[in-house]
Amino acid sequence: MTALPDLLGRAWAALEAGAAPGRSRFSMVYLATSGLDGAPRLRTVVLRRVDRAAGTAGFNTDLRSPKIAEMRAEPRAALLGYDMEAGFQVRLEGSVRLSPQDGAAWAAALPRSRICYRHAWAPGAELAQPEEGDPTEEMTAPEDADSGLPNFCAVDLQIERLEALDLSATGHRRALFLASEGWAGRWLAP
Repeated sequence: MTALPDLLGRAWAALEAGAAPGRSRFSMVYLATSGLDGAPRLRTVVLRRVDRAAGTAGFNTDLRSPKIAEMRAEPRAALLGYDMEAGFQVRLEGSVRLSPQDGAAWAAALPRSRICYRHAWAPGAELAQPEEGDPTEEMTAPEDADSGLPNFCAVDLQIERLEALDLSATGHRRALFLASEGWAGRWLAP
């Protein structure tokens, strides 16, 4: 039988694997925010940081992205990761902390990721032709390596709720863990 601490440990391990270099089934997670019009917004982000001790999970984004304005207006957000092969889901809820031009997160970003922040176009900007969104020669020039930093933002979710859902064939298990309760956890109906 699965114990609550084991399920919590599995959830943190999946998140840590997602934030580690390379690919895992939790490398890309879904971010839910409230749109400025009150409608839900959902998009995929790349998990970049997980700190079990601090209870945080983070990703990077462009400061010009509409999600920045949404998170400034309503800092509560959620992240969702799902491993279809293992039948394992982790849902995180909490409040975001925005760190524009975070030097440590920028230094940890891969050079090919930094190129995205050099673009003249804000994410979601309307283009006349799709090629306008492609990286240009100037953007990929080595001497221009840090020119994207003004558009860069590290986003960290201070996790208040963590839900783990195991859909294994041996029995479905769902649990809720709250930071305010020291992550003790309780079982929920799947």
